[in-house]
Amino acid sequence: MTDSISISNGNISNNREQERTELVRKGFDKFKSDDFLTCIKLLKESLLIKEDWNVYLGLGWSYFKLSDFAEAKKKFEASIKLNPEKFETSIKLNPEYNAYQGIGFSLVELELFEDAIDALNRSLNYNITIDTYRYLAKAYCGSKRYEEAIEIFNSSLCLEKSADLYSRIGYCWTQLGDSQKALEAYKNSIEIEPSWKAHKNIGTQLFRLKNHKLAIEEFKKSIELNNKDWDSYQGLAWSHLNLGDYKSASIAFKNSLNLKQDWSCHYGLGCSLYEEGELMKAEKELIKSINIVDHHKVDPFYLLGKVYMEQKNYVAALTSFMSGWNIEKRKNLSELMLNCMSLLSKDDFNFLNMLLQSTKKYYVASDANKSRFHMNSILDLISEKVENRTINPFILKLYSTIVNDKRETLTSTDFLQDQELSNNEIADLEKDFFRKTKSKNIISFGDCHSRIFNGFKSINNIIGGAATAYNINKGDSSSGAYESLVKITKQYKPNETTIIFTMGEIDLRMHVNKQSKRQNRHPEMIIDDIVKNYINCIDWLVSKGFNIIINAPHCGGGAWQTCIRIEERNNYCSYLNRMLFAICSSRGIKCVSFNDIVVNSISRQNNTSFFQDVYHLRYAPEQAGLFLLKVITKRILKEVSKEHAIHKENNKSSSGLGVKLPEIYKNEEDIRCLVNIIGTDIPGLTTLDSLETGSKYKSIGDKFDDKDYSLLLELPFAILPEMVSLYFSQDHICQEIVSICYAIYECCDDHILTPNNIIPGETSFITSHKEKMIITRSNFRHCKFQDLQSRFIFITLKNLKGANLNKIGISRMKYDE
Repeated sequence: MTDSISISNGNISNNREQERTELVRKGFDKFKSDDFLTCIKLLKESLLIKEDWNVYLGLGWSYFKLSDFAEAKKKFEASIKLNPEKFETSIKLNPEYNAYQGIGFSLVELELFEDAIDALNRSLNYNITIDTYRYLAKAYCGSKRYEEAIEIFNSSLCLEKSADLYSRIGYCWTQLGDSQKALEAYKNSIEIEPSWKAHKNIGTQLFRLKNHKLAIEEFKKSIELNNKDWDSYQGLAWSHLNLGDYKSASIAFKNSLNLKQDWSCHYGLGCSLYEEGELMKAEKELIKSINIVDHHKVDPFYLLGKVYMEQKNYVAALTSFMSGWNIEKRKNLSELMLNCMSLLSKDDFNFLNMLLQSTKKYYVASDANKSRFHMNSILDLISEKVENRTINPFILKLYSTIVNDKRETLTSTDFLQDQELSNNEIADLEKDFFRKTKSKNIISFGDCHSRIFNGFKSINNIIGGAATAYNINKGDSSSGAYESLVKITKQYKPNETTIIFTMGEIDLRMHVNKQSKRQNRHPEMIIDDIVKNYINCIDWLVSKGFNIIINAPHCGGGAWQTCIRIEERNNYCSYLNRMLFAICSSRGIKCVSFNDIVVNSISRQNNTSFFQDVYHLRYAPEQAGLFLLKVITKRILKEVSKEHAIHKENNKSSSGLGVKLPEIYKNEEDIRCLVNIIGTDIPGLTTLDSLETGSKYKSIGDKFDDKDYSLLLELPFAILPEMVSLYFSQDHICQEIVSICYAIYECCDDHILTPNNIIPGETSFITSHKEKMIITRSNFRHCKFQDLQSRFIFITLKNLKGANLNKIGISRMKYDE
């Protein structure tokens, strides 16, 4: 603030006016001494005497200095609204700080860039300052309007030539893909002010221009000035690698990794070691690269597969190539997958090749009869394997992976329509939160998704790194989450503190499938282990007197993955949540989730409108984040208002007998999901399309004739099937329909082949004369396994003339320890 801020006079008594004037003067003095909290207190007291647009302006800048940008924006807007005519006149007299500038700055910090651009351009109409230009350019960058940002930065150079401005211009040219112009900007920057960062930026552009020798010189200069920047070491390493100096590259990558565990550094070190022929060491580094939590790049999988191929470990190579294919459909990956299969088993390779060739002919066939012939040939190939009772399910999975590279995604209902939330509504929810939990302190603890509660000012958000529910009890966990919990127990009084746990998403994305394969146990059993560890930790905190609320996982991970598809991981999430809800209910612990909002219950796909990137949700102040905050808070408040019956015999602490898990389901009813049709000749169904199980259809198979029909279905997640049911309607009820359903079983470690793995269900019929309906059921209850599962169901049908297939239902059993 400046000394020139005026104080309006009004129709109030002289004493009150003097009191108000003194409060304002003291408030602005506190502002100048950076005591912004006291400034706010004094200025608010002055407003009780009389409103003043200057006071609102002072409040706006005070809140801005305290990083409360939403409140700052409100105060700047109030300053304009109170008396716009005097406001515009005063800006001309006192232009250094105007409210439009403050609104623009606040909007940039809130990442509402388009609105910020409008406010800042209006601010420039009154006064041109270097800070306004910088914020405007930042807003253009945030909106990815880099060319306009460059124009603003160039205009700023007319007011002040600085190294920072040239660096920002270099950044914009980098984003536009023009490394030469970026290099020129960074060189201009270093002429004004040499720095390690400028040398690094120049090295990066030289690297992109493939001038690796000069890039090495610049990265070395950067390291001489700052030997703690991991990125400079990485740039040096990649430059050496591209020149074929693998030993120097390895040294630089290791120096980088000593400063930060980054996936690209582990990958680069793996590349260097691979080129040096150090296959075992390369394998370890590539696995480390892949296991970095927020990693979703295909290159480490590709190179790891090549390492395995040179080691003649074709099973592991195939798995690695398939994981890479799930991330990016590269042609060379499909060729490598087929090559691996040919080296593993000639018979399986020939079978897969015939399937792919038939599908290819099906794609190009223009004649309908030819199309039906080739699709029949696929079904004939499958039928032959079914008769022999043995098929490698990995072949079917690989076939489906290659041919189904375009999957239909169902979008969830847009919950954001008509969901404008006021600041008052959020503030009221926050007050209710503290009042109903009877807490002086509320802590949001867990992985990065615990930031959903950032929209509340009074909640303390403590991120436990890449915290997992499985390792939450381990003091030596790399995330440091357990140590953070111990600190919480020492810093806060238990009877005054509520802890909201948000954990499990990383477990579902990284841990479950990996351990299922490693242990050859079904994922549900791995999830049982996770829940036991998680609840043991919760019991420990409850025994200390803390009030615990669990925000159960919202999904099984983001859109990208390092192992399996999102549909499968969201199925794991559903199971884990049901387990958490059941066991928390038995202990009187509040447990909530918004899984039903961010995941489509049928497609098992994420509703991407709630995600800011491939992993993370949108948070406040974005509208989607505010909506999710409102939903989860209301659900918590609803649970808090309930009286829970606590079963003491189940409420055992981690220091005692451990956790007794509930049986959350025995015989689940029909699964509602989209299954992939691998092949069919049933009229009304289309190969390589999707079918929703459990839903009625009007015209499936309304043109059946006397021939036999087949259908091969792929579930989006593996199950232990209990029942496959087919619902037929007929004009004349009879029991001549023949339906046989075969489950194709696979080990949880899908490279262990089980002989005689194709098992027919025990068929039964139900006839409803009233509804003119025949239901055929294939029962698989006799197949209870811990290490086997099924994702492919093959169905054969006979004697269907005159019938309509209306619905296909699939149910599953619980895995028993």
